[in-house]
Amino acid sequence: MIKKIYLLTLININVIDIKMNKKDIELIFKNFENTKGLPGTKMEYYLQDFKTYIEKLSSYKNISITHLSILPPLENGEGALNFLERYREIKVDSEIRSFYNQVGRIQLRWIHNEHPNYDSEKDRIFSTTPFNSSLIEQEMGDARYINIVHQEDFLQKKPFIHIDFKEEEGLSLFYFNYNHHFFGQMAHHVNLKKKCLEMYTGDDYFADCWPLKVDFPTYMYNLLELDDTTIEDAANA
Repeated sequence: MIKKIYLLTLININVIDIKMNKKDIELIFKNFENTKGLPGTKMEYYLQDFKTYIEKLSSYKNISITHLSILPPLENGEGALNFLERYREIKVDSEIRSFYNQVGRIQLRWIHNEHPNYDSEKDRIFSTTPFNSSLIEQEMGDARYINIVHQEDFLQKKPFIHIDFKEEEGLSLFYFNYNHHFFGQMAHHVNLKKKCLEMYTGDDYFADCWPLKVDFPTYMYNLLELDDTTIEDAANA
């Protein structure tokens, strides 16, 4: 069971430093040391793997992690997902449920120091303060993002960003991961006829979109792929 103190502790954390270090990583993940998803799911150890990804990313000298925020699950998150299934009759994939059993929201922003829009003063500052969508709107393309919506947004208690122009195509899309301007975004559609959640990906603010061709865990682990080529690509405009 996630204790309420977790939420209070994380909200009070507001680390501002010149650059992220190992102590920052340990502080952020401190209250998630024994957190796991549903047993037997592919997402069971996702948060632990995400920490490994952050540790590797931070080891690159030419990378600045400017924002990292991890919020705990809703105190009654499992009940909220059950509510979605029971009263809206929408089946929630066990892998999505496994993810939200570990974490309520993840936000990450990082930038290559050789990117033409790198700001040596602003981009060397590290913060655990959650950022809002305006940061992404202003700086899209200047950095790399993982921005998984809060569990409440996912449950549409307070929808994050509704892609309303897609309603003409019979879709009511809500962003799930506002990852990057031209690639890697994902949204979900509540299909009331089929009684299920459908995941979509798209380009350029979903001007073009299509059903996600891989399963949810594959998509989520693709976000954590990291090698020298990925780092080199991040230096380009």
